[in-house]
Amino acid sequence: MRNKKEVLSDKPQIFRTMLSVIAALLVYEAGKAAGLMLAGLLFGYGGSTGGMDAGTVNSGLTGGMANLLMTLTGGLACLAVWRSSLNFRLGKRPDWKWIPPFILLAASLSLGLNIIIAYLGLAQHSQTFQQVAKEQAAVPLWLGICLYGFAAPFSEELVFRGIIYGKSKEVFGAPVAMVFSGVVFGIYHGNLVQGIYASLLGIMLAWVTERSGTLLAPVIFHGIGNLAVFFLIDVAGLGSILAQPLVCVGLLAISGVCFWYLVTGKAFH
Repeated sequence: MRNKKEVLSDKPQIFRTMLSVIAALLVYEAGKAAGLMLAGLLFGYGGSTGGMDAGTVNSGLTGGMANLLMTLTGGLACLAVWRSSLNFRLGKRPDWKWIPPFILLAASLSLGLNIIIAYLGLAQHSQTFQQVAKEQAAVPLWLGICLYGFAAPFSEELVFRGIIYGKSKEVFGAPVAMVFSGVVFGIYHGNLVQGIYASLLGIMLAWVTERSGTLLAPVIFHGIGNLAVFFLIDVAGLGSILAQPLVCVGLLAISGVCFWYLVTGKAFH
């Protein structure tokens, strides 16, 4: 990790890093805009999902397909620009003993953070989050798996861990870059509830990226977490049942044990 004096003495590099962050977000948004235009041509979709009745299957399907195209085109646009600096390859085949705690950590942490937010009633103070939650729940099961399990993790990890974390790490070092990229990830979501969740999860995803040395690991971690939340809260509707103190404590305790096991066992190395 670089000390404060070293960081401040390299202002041009800090400036270039900030430009890279802004450029990544702009390219991502430009790609998503292209995806929205494509969705309009294919499905007659001409606006945001917030303008539709999220309770209907047709609206959930149309909005979900539009989001799928937008997410993929955004990610692919960034991949085309920063392809040479992104690594999706595993250095070596992972030991099977790390797979169960890795999966359990991804699911328990994502669920635990969501349940804490529900228990504290934070969602009631954000109409934007409530609308997003309705749209997510309206997506058909198969499309939700494709969108939340594959497309979103791929594109978001490419942008926020592959580019933003990677570029900021060159200047600030890994620990600061993990927090920085996580906060940017949270702010990008545009509302307080998702911002808190995404920031905390983003820090963990940056740690997974650093630990594994490949973007494939955080993509899988992100996908597992998304699907755990989607299946249990959006599909099964167990959010209110799970929003209990003991459940929160239990899930976070499981997360802590799995994280400790991966760290002390030197997973990915």
